[in-house]
Amino acid sequence: MENILIDYRNELQQRVNEFCSLTEKYAEKKPDVMPVIQDMRLICQDRLKDFKPRIMIYGIYNAGKSSIINELIREDKAKVQDIPTTDSVDSYEWNGYTIDDTPGVGAPMKHEEVTQAHLKRADIVLFVMSTTGANELKQNYERMKDIVDAGKKLIIVLNDKNSDLETNDNSIQLIKMKVIEHMEQVGIGQANANYHFVVVNARRAHKGRIEHKTRLWQKSHMEELEQVMLTELKRAGGFEVLQRAIQDVEHCMEQAIGMLSEVEGDKQIEVLHEVLVNLQEKGKQMKENLNRTITLGTQHLGTILPQLIWNESQQGEKTVEEDVVNQLIKKHESQLIEKIDKELSFQFENICHDVSDLLQEQLESKVLGNSQDLHCTAVEKNGMRESSLQEVFNKVQGICNAENAITAENFDSSKVDTNVGEEVLKVVAEGKALEEIGSSAGKALLGTELGSILGKSTFGKLVMMPLPQVPPLKTILLIIRIAKLLFGDHGEAQRKQQEAEMQNERMRQIATAKQQAREELQQNFQYYAEDMRSKLLAAVFSNIELRMKILREPVVTEIQQLKSDTKSLMTDIDQMHHLLNGCEELRCQITDNKEIC
Repeated sequence: MENILIDYRNELQQRVNEFCSLTEKYAEKKPDVMPVIQDMRLICQDRLKDFKPRIMIYGIYNAGKSSIINELIREDKAKVQDIPTTDSVDSYEWNGYTIDDTPGVGAPMKHEEVTQAHLKRADIVLFVMSTTGANELKQNYERMKDIVDAGKKLIIVLNDKNSDLETNDNSIQLIKMKVIEHMEQVGIGQANANYHFVVVNARRAHKGRIEHKTRLWQKSHMEELEQVMLTELKRAGGFEVLQRAIQDVEHCMEQAIGMLSEVEGDKQIEVLHEVLVNLQEKGKQMKENLNRTITLGTQHLGTILPQLIWNESQQGEKTVEEDVVNQLIKKHESQLIEKIDKELSFQFENICHDVSDLLQEQLESKVLGNSQDLHCTAVEKNGMRESSLQEVFNKVQGICNAENAITAENFDSSKVDTNVGEEVLKVVAEGKALEEIGSSAGKALLGTELGSILGKSTFGKLVMMPLPQVPPLKTILLIIRIAKLLFGDHGEAQRKQQEAEMQNERMRQIATAKQQAREELQQNFQYYAEDMRSKLLAAVFSNIELRMKILREPVVTEIQQLKSDTKSLMTDIDQMHHLLNGCEELRCQITDNKEIC
């Protein structure tokens, strides 16, 4: 039962601490790096000292606010009572967030004033209502209107106290339709389109957590609530301070890596250092490009899939089989992953050629060719003497050729032995990949997690992740069926002739129900797309990091051979690249996807 709302500040702090510890080992030899490290520490200490997104739990005081808090924090800390016993707001520091438990609507006036004071500090607000509570009271919706007017991100949470969730969805949808109607009556326009409704069962979540029953926890829909909260925090700007801090930390890390990579030596080492700097810049650009591709691709999924499913339902007139929906979704997911796969290979291939061209240029340079400072660590190869720089060039060329050949291969990866990943990776790193293309080992590369970094993967191979949950189509189409049961259907042969006003009202209600169903379908797929984006980013950034490590390997190895005392340094720099990659991924994860487009 992992938390979707992770402590991003702590994640950053851990990376910074480890990076600084690695760097400080070389402070005596590289004193210029210390101011950079100090700047990095100050960013975390000063700018993020008070950073804690605030989540306010508001609503009817006996609707289950405290129960929902307990399930969010995975601990029974909030007191569960039917009447407010305090005029204060109880705050819970949890996982990098502050959760404020308020007295709620219907509490005495003094209590309400305290709640209003805390509202100004909230990044998002969860307005909790019970499926068995006072859903008709105008006071509830007036308070809801106050939150909307204050410009706060609002999530409506319906706590299912009757255990109707996934057993009697008709009842829940009726309540939701009434809530939407009351919201619009107090002036909250387009309630269904602009505000997300999440139905949870706090009692079921508690039982699943206490008894360690994952399936029961999943059926409580608390995961859906957490995903919606995370997305709305991004949209509300709750992570903007952290996002800017991470960017500055990345800059400091890049500076430090650049300084430490400058190994004193001959012209050959200078060239190799230039290659490493070039790789660092190219790798960062590659991540930015893939981030954009993933963001635009998942946004397209979030837009096109609900349209296609709605068309399959003939605008809500028929139920779509679950298998049809799943096939439709997997088809478009597969197309997106294939597109990402191709771009990964294309961009990596370009980087390989850029590095190869850089090395070729230096090899052909008269300055390098005539340099007396050149340490020719000579090797015997096909009866010819070659410099170590030439050998690095050959290895990089081998990786380029391997990328080209593997990408061009077409075969059934399901028939491939997948237990050769480490050996093949070693072969590639040694510059012998070209010899393996067409062999069983080369082809088996595609069937492994490591192998997917060098070639075209089939659906699911590249990502190595659980795909996000698909929005429940049955529940959405249920809205329309309920409306027809309540108000009739003009297509029913047995329906009696009625007055024109009554028939118009029926038609209006059915049209409204259809509109609500379509809006809910579209909205749910937006959160699905955000979840998909997060998982793809994690997989692709890891993928890029491993690709760049393979490309750096022959360069780093050669520097270590030329300067034997740099082995430990180069190992640490490799880990620094890993920490930098983690920060870049972290920043992309907390960035609202609308800022990228």
